[in-house]
Amino acid sequence: MNIHTTVIQLKKDLDLKWQLHGDTCQSVWATLNKKQREKCMRAGSMEGAVLKSPRDDSLGNVNKFLPEWNLEDVTKPSSNYLIKLIEHRATRSLTQQYAEGVDGGLGDYHFILDMVVSRRLHCADNERMKDCWTLFIEGPEYGTSYRIVDERAKSGFGPAIKASVCIPQEVGELILYRQMYLLQVMNIIIEDILEINSVDEPIPEAAKAKNKKSGKASGDQSTQSLAIRPAPAVKRTLQDLIPLVQDQADGVQEFLTLLTTSAPLLANEVNHRFFSQPGLIPDEKGRRLCMHTDNYISPIFLETVHQAVKGASLWNYLSQLMQLLEKHSSDKIYKPIILQEISNVCHLEFSRAQDTFKRNFQCHMGAKHFKRVSTSADSLGNHKVNIKGKPSALISSDAQLCYMLRLCQPQTTASSAVQLVSALEVLHRDDQEWERLSETEARSLGDLAAIVGLIQDISPTISMPPLSRKKGQMFVARSKSLDTEINSIKDQIDLSRFVIPIDNISKAEVAEGALQALDEFVNEKAGSNFGFLYQDLIEECLADLQRQYEAVQARVKLASNTASSEWVPLPVPPQDEPAVRFEKRREKQKTRPKHSSIFNTVPSSPPSLSSPTIKRDAKLDASKRISVSREALEVFGNLFRKSNARGSVDWVQFEKAMTAVGFRVTPKFGSVIQFSPPPPSTGHVPVQKSITFHRPHQSKIEGYRILYHARRLNSVYGWDEDTFLSSA
Repeated sequence: MNIHTTVIQLKKDLDLKWQLHGDTCQSVWATLNKKQREKCMRAGSMEGAVLKSPRDDSLGNVNKFLPEWNLEDVTKPSSNYLIKLIEHRATRSLTQQYAEGVDGGLGDYHFILDMVVSRRLHCADNERMKDCWTLFIEGPEYGTSYRIVDERAKSGFGPAIKASVCIPQEVGELILYRQMYLLQVMNIIIEDILEINSVDEPIPEAAKAKNKKSGKASGDQSTQSLAIRPAPAVKRTLQDLIPLVQDQADGVQEFLTLLTTSAPLLANEVNHRFFSQPGLIPDEKGRRLCMHTDNYISPIFLETVHQAVKGASLWNYLSQLMQLLEKHSSDKIYKPIILQEISNVCHLEFSRAQDTFKRNFQCHMGAKHFKRVSTSADSLGNHKVNIKGKPSALISSDAQLCYMLRLCQPQTTASSAVQLVSALEVLHRDDQEWERLSETEARSLGDLAAIVGLIQDISPTISMPPLSRKKGQMFVARSKSLDTEINSIKDQIDLSRFVIPIDNISKAEVAEGALQALDEFVNEKAGSNFGFLYQDLIEECLADLQRQYEAVQARVKLASNTASSEWVPLPVPPQDEPAVRFEKRREKQKTRPKHSSIFNTVPSSPPSLSSPTIKRDAKLDASKRISVSREALEVFGNLFRKSNARGSVDWVQFEKAMTAVGFRVTPKFGSVIQFSPPPPSTGHVPVQKSITFHRPHQSKIEGYRILYHARRLNSVYGWDEDTFLSSA
């Protein structure tokens, strides 16, 4: 995106923000004192650097481009100075701003012209602008530059040149930079003012995905120790593995539920995904695409929800495959078909987790070691990003960086990733090394370790075959096809009234409206919503497995048991034409209850968005309250408290509280900790089912993790805030 298109888009963004939130901004700004106003200004600037006064030259040329953006004038208590600046930029057209400033002051043209003459402001590369002219007229051509070498052609621009709306590019580009900088800071400060006004449940500051400010981002199930055993000490059985897969599926499903019922978490996830777009990575010439404007937020909102649904559906399907394998473990025909599908789905999840880790890593700790390929894209049209140089060159100077870069390499497989993650586990025993990671890097590294560890455990137990690109493509082929379909419509979605600015999503009613609008959009474009698209995908895959099985079975029978029972896969049924596929989905949708999909993204109980309700499970007799120590009661009280004012829970104290109830705490792979329930005779749990959690980053359960832990304990054991009482 060229600078003139960036200016036009930033102006549109500011217009919409002011229309939607102008009154709120004015009322909130009027209540802020000098210190609070300064905090707002610094929050939106790189490293908090802002001019102290219009004359401050400590920031180089900044005071030549936007001297009005200074602490002295903007933060003055009871002053309406900022509101007048924003209102002028939001309500006047770009050509009006070019010609006239606030309260009849200098417009951008005369302001920059004065800076060129009086303070020698100039572009560093004037030579490339020789014979180039910039046109400042209303419409999409605003700020466009042309090279005019023919005098006859130049004479055609005579009236525009005389009116000073066609000027030399060396001045025109300075004007565009002034407008761009001012529009950027005004867009950002509106978001910061609205954030102050937010009264919904906060995400901890350390976890906020405010790349524009701190570059940090939050994550779920982050990991502190990512050790994966070089080899299992005891060979697991299939019966051991099924609960592990099911528990992971339950955890991912719970995160999807929480994402669509906790407005602050939804806003945080959208914010992080927005600022981690591959297009923001510099290309081979150091250029970044202008993808930080508001028109990208709606597609990013769709992507955020889509990724969560896709992850939940994949693990749900994998869990069903494991149960199907147990049921047919002695069937020589069906077993290899199921095994190949399990293998391919596991490797699909490895690729997905690897891509997610790379996306997070390349915009945080690894930012200097990646470059975007300006001439290439992947199969879905996403920007391609490659590693710069050889990771092995860093092994002596920065081993952690070396191992993480190698994890991002396309040639790294699940088996080769085992050694890399194990090496990282050793490094992360040093707190300083571990603290170098951002929250999202830790989380995505944990997700990657989880699937690597599972593949490592599954492979010897069930003799899992290697990845095949010909056999067992039931889920992989359909998933990729659905990805392509969703990717083709995402740029058409417009959720501006909900998602601009992103922090607005943290309000319960806004999040609810955005999710409802997203559901309606996907329904309109695809014939069904996300939940049913993926539920149908799973059902089709299971039916296809049965069809493949019956085909091999029939072939063996026809050959009178003389032919080999080797599985020769049938082709995946071809996709219907888009119009036919749409109508089939639409007809099927009519017969379904509104919220019957387990992957539903629209909460059936809207009030739960601001504070998801923990419902008591009927399996636990209400009269059987559990007596615990005062310390344990405080832990469970913090977990299950329904108000927004939840505190944090120390991880060690959580382990002690679970032990006090009778649970056995067992470290599994990496940061995964398994909690095994006490005997049924205690009456503390209604089911004999273990539950696993990831040890949180910095060993604190806080923010949405409090809800995540509470909801999981509630869904498995039926616990809530009335379950526990003090033994004192």
